[in-house]
Amino acid sequence: MTLKEFSIRIARTAREAGRKLRHVIGGVFKMYGPTRVIYNLNYCPGKSQKRVALVFLSRLHDDNLRNAVINHPSIEQHLLMMHELFLLDYVVDIYQCMGDRPYNFPTSVSYDLILGFGDYYVQLCKLNPSAHKILFITENAPWVVREKYAERMEYYKQRHQDEIFTIHRNDFYTDEMFVISNAGIAMNGTFNIEGMKLKLQRIYKIPVNSIKNLPYEVGKKEMQQVRRKFVWFGSRGLIHKGLDILIDVFQELPDFQLDIYGAPQSEISQFELPRNVFNHGFICVQSESYVKEVVDNHAFVISLSCSEGMQSSVATCMQSGLIPVVTRETGFDDCPYAIIFDDWHKDSVKNRLCQCAEMQSSLLYNIENAVQAYANEHYTANAFQQAFHNIMLLNDF
Repeated sequence: MTLKEFSIRIARTAREAGRKLRHVIGGVFKMYGPTRVIYNLNYCPGKSQKRVALVFLSRLHDDNLRNAVINHPSIEQHLLMMHELFLLDYVVDIYQCMGDRPYNFPTSVSYDLILGFGDYYVQLCKLNPSAHKILFITENAPWVVREKYAERMEYYKQRHQDEIFTIHRNDFYTDEMFVISNAGIAMNGTFNIEGMKLKLQRIYKIPVNSIKNLPYEVGKKEMQQVRRKFVWFGSRGLIHKGLDILIDVFQELPDFQLDIYGAPQSEISQFELPRNVFNHGFICVQSESYVKEVVDNHAFVISLSCSEGMQSSVATCMQSGLIPVVTRETGFDDCPYAIIFDDWHKDSVKNRLCQCAEMQSSLLYNIENAVQAYANEHYTANAFQQAFHNIMLLNDF
């Protein structure tokens, strides 16, 4: 069997294998709790096998998975990596990356490969100095994040001197995770990865897998009506993600509209929204409401984040043809159809949005079509799995 045939076969069986894994693992996590370990998956008695510790932000115990509902890209990532490790005949032990209590790791278990991130990843790396240690990176480098977030906080204080923002960013990565690792797999763009090489030289790029939403035929929306409508998809960390700047910008653009989805109420309630900025809360992207409210009524998805790891919410919107207007730090600098902000300060952002709104409808239709085609080729579960498969084959871990 050729490598191409083998890859095609993997892609065809991934979802079926994922469904089986979700039922088995979901029950085990529910039984033992997310900070415990599942040992010996794929173990064959009497056979010589390598052992891997997969240390990840697992949601495999989520009850939704029993109905084959995947509501976050990290679930697919976990399942697809497990499937590939099974095919490579690894014995797989699963750890939750961020434990809510100390865990006493057994000294009798040793690993050939440790893959993941978080507190438990560091502990396992220290206990297994001879193991290959691969850091799975879903954000920017922590030293870069600290610098850029400090800049954003200072800019917020300059613009809102009498206001106090009480929400602070939580970090998933530390410098130590980069230093202790032999290699990294980064879900990011070239711009961010270059900054990571200060402390980790060997980094492999992997694409984000967006949440698969309902099929959407581009070219039908009235571009003349939606060219000034932008949608923001995100989660916590609103200053980190630049939403505070966007709110200020749209206040000065009364003919434009910004619709916000996914912002935590605890954070968004600290902002006074102008009349043309609307907070909609959570929406399921696998629903008709998402198509009608979001896709049909907007031309652009926007992100002004100061640091990301290929923002999955942007990739999900791109699947339906929404045109990304983003900073380089969102991880889409390698996408030829992304509109990149030259600068994240208010006046520059305002100018870029006006340029977007002035584009001819025919051009917007062409970009919409190209964005959807690109996303459906590059930001899928199959693309993620193929990249991980190639990384593992290229290296003798």
